[in-house]
Amino acid sequence: MRGIHFSIFYILILFCPFISLFADTTDEEILKLGEEAIAHYEQGDYERAILKFNTILLARPNDSQALKLRQLAGDELMMKMLAEGGELSRVARALLLYAEKAPIRQEKDLATIKRLVVQAATGSLFARNEAITLLQTQVGERAVPEMLPYLASKTQERERINIILAASKMGRAAVVPLTEALNTEDIYLKQQIVILLGHMGDGRCVADLKALTENPQTLPEVKQYARESLRKLTNKTSIALPAAKELFYRKGIRYYQEHPKYMPIHFANWLDWRWEKNQLVYKEIPHFAYNEIMAEHAAHEALDIDPTFKKGWGLLAQVYYAQHTEITAIEEAAKDRDLELPTDELNQFLEEKKVSDKAKSLSRAFGYKLLIQSLKMASRNGRPEVTREILNEIGNQGSKQNVINGSLIQALKSKDKRIRYAAAEAIVKINPPGRFRDADTAIKVLVEALSESDARVILVVEDDDETRNRLINIIRNMNMVAFGASTGSEGLQRAKAFPPEDLVIVSSQLDDMATSYFVNSMREDYRTKKIPVMIICPEGQEAKHKELYKEIDVVKGVVTEPFAPEKTKLSIREHLVDSNTDYKGKSREIARRAAAALAFIPAGNRVFNVRIAQEALADAIRTRHDSIREPAIHALKKFGDANSTDALRETLYNNSSSIHIRTLTASALGHIYNRQNIKVPSEDVDKLMLILGEKLPAQDDLSFDEKVDSFHNAIYTLLGQSEMSAGDKRKIFFQHRIHKEIGVVQEKGEDSTEDQDQEQSSEDREQTDEGPDSIWKDDSLSDDYDSEDDRDSEDDYDSEDDYDSEDDSEEDDSEEDDYEEDDYEEDDYEEDDYEEDDYEEDDSDLDSDDDRD
Repeated sequence: MRGIHFSIFYILILFCPFISLFADTTDEEILKLGEEAIAHYEQGDYERAILKFNTILLARPNDSQALKLRQLAGDELMMKMLAEGGELSRVARALLLYAEKAPIRQEKDLATIKRLVVQAATGSLFARNEAITLLQTQVGERAVPEMLPYLASKTQERERINIILAASKMGRAAVVPLTEALNTEDIYLKQQIVILLGHMGDGRCVADLKALTENPQTLPEVKQYARESLRKLTNKTSIALPAAKELFYRKGIRYYQEHPKYMPIHFANWLDWRWEKNQLVYKEIPHFAYNEIMAEHAAHEALDIDPTFKKGWGLLAQVYYAQHTEITAIEEAAKDRDLELPTDELNQFLEEKKVSDKAKSLSRAFGYKLLIQSLKMASRNGRPEVTREILNEIGNQGSKQNVINGSLIQALKSKDKRIRYAAAEAIVKINPPGRFRDADTAIKVLVEALSESDARVILVVEDDDETRNRLINIIRNMNMVAFGASTGSEGLQRAKAFPPEDLVIVSSQLDDMATSYFVNSMREDYRTKKIPVMIICPEGQEAKHKELYKEIDVVKGVVTEPFAPEKTKLSIREHLVDSNTDYKGKSREIARRAAAALAFIPAGNRVFNVRIAQEALADAIRTRHDSIREPAIHALKKFGDANSTDALRETLYNNSSSIHIRTLTASALGHIYNRQNIKVPSEDVDKLMLILGEKLPAQDDLSFDEKVDSFHNAIYTLLGQSEMSAGDKRKIFFQHRIHKEIGVVQEKGEDSTEDQDQEQSSEDREQTDEGPDSIWKDDSLSDDYDSEDDRDSEDDYDSEDDYDSEDDSEEDDSEEDDYEEDDYEEDDYEEDDYEEDDYEEDDSDLDSDDDRD
């Protein structure tokens, strides 16, 4: 129960600044709805009472209106509603929270903060209490630097005690800056902070206190106070606690996972505290980067203690990848959903983007082994986008690995398809030297990715585990990504994380908050206000919830439980139309990466059974975007299987395909024809001739002519790599002869030339069909030119008479050699024999046999 109350308070603090901004319902309208709700409740018509109370909540009453409602109902009725349990209790609790919490003003003026600290230290009892209240509610941790001089004073005992009291009242808000101030060299100040932290009951300082007890340079009196504080905080002795490096790791994980107890209690305060130049300083940071920055600090603290600590390295790697992926996700979300960051956050975002780019680059230095360590940890931490990035880098760095790590196999079998896809890509990039058990699984996963058509993400917020899991399975069967949250507060936290979901489906009966309050929270945050919401309601209550949410634009419909799978799928798809995300582009990118991964597999590999992917690659070439078709063509070319030629031929002959794709296709076909010794049918030769004669539409692209030339060259190469009949070969070279006839033929125009070409083609075909004595008996030019045995075959000649016997051939060769030898002897002369008279005398006999020789 305490956790539930904290969660609601957490959410309330976050959204209170927005309540009055969105509340546009008049007091009279709110009170009228309140009177109707109370009347229904007193009559025992709880269903209508709940409907009216939820209507009030969806109107987003401000604190003044909620207070009037509370007074209208009276304390007795409100307490009775709270005791009812169920939806009535949740509604009453939400109304009370609205009534009791006005928007909190955040004080940031340094002069005002200093004045309040002085007042808390030196003022009268009334003045001190007033100052402490304001420090607690409006200032928070910004007051701590002004408090430190009083804590360090050995002479101002009264003032020091007053500040200790003020800091204790501030509680959680003061823990982070006080913990950072433990780095002071002032021993007395360090003692006071250690004692104070022990009384605050906050676990965020446990690792730092344990580190003091382990540090040999820590003075004994400080160690003693640290041990006592640790006992108060943990109910354990210092020696019974894990090592400080392990505690820092656990602290970092809590921050990384955005545990509610580790987030700031004043939500306008997203501050990074550092002890620099013997003073406590802070920097305002974007709220979305807070958890990663704090986790990074914790990881470095652990590694300062032990540079070989694998968990510390694994955490640091996750943090760096998280920083990069979150910035990227914010950019995508801003583009997809037309989000506008507040001005101050926009400036922080631009600064943080530079840092995230550096983090991405630096992450490459972790190396393969540490990346594997971080992968093991990431798979348990619920950040699939981080796991995916780590897998990508593992694939890039793992090419020299001899085995596939077990963590990769686990990722390959993940329920999250995005992780499966990334794992499969990494495995084929590693390309181990030998077969392993799940090699075919990797190819099958890439085939799954190649057919990806919907990359949208849906969040299901439902208390009941069985109901939540059933709906998640239905969504996953729709080839979408689904996540689950078991409470409303967890669901809100997940929805506001980046990347945001495309749809949130929330139960109408949450345990920790009213669903209407959940919906309001979605509507009031810039990160979630454009995410469509659907309500899960029991069968038979569909009309009631449609009526309740009919004026709420983000609520698109309801899903009834128990779920009818087909009806549920239809309803979800209908309302996903309102999602503005570029899911088609994301799906296309997934398929492109899968095709590129398949194309990465070396030709003739003995590890992966690429035949599994051939049909999917062929289908991609026929139907998908050029960005997918290009790597798919490269993959089929590399595999070189004759069964893939149909899809390639269809693409080549389709003049609606781009020149670039057709050029690649021609190259792939030529490679496969040559490798498999495939004979090209005459009808295909005719089609290729037509393609070469196509008049392609002119474009403004300056390189268009070069693209056309490359396309034609690819077709000529294809023809040269293929086996053809002599008639087809002759037809090609006749039609594309370099020097054509002139005169009359030219005057007849292109039609006459085409007629002659057709006549010649007919003659060529007749010659091809002459029978067994044809000079092209095998209908194959490649046999005549490529094989030495074929060149010596009798079948390549008209009759045996035309073929000289081996003896004759040797005799001829001998005579020729003798002739050449005599010829050289006769022509040889020395320089001394050369005279001008001889030259003149022989000039008239230049045509003699000797001179010709």
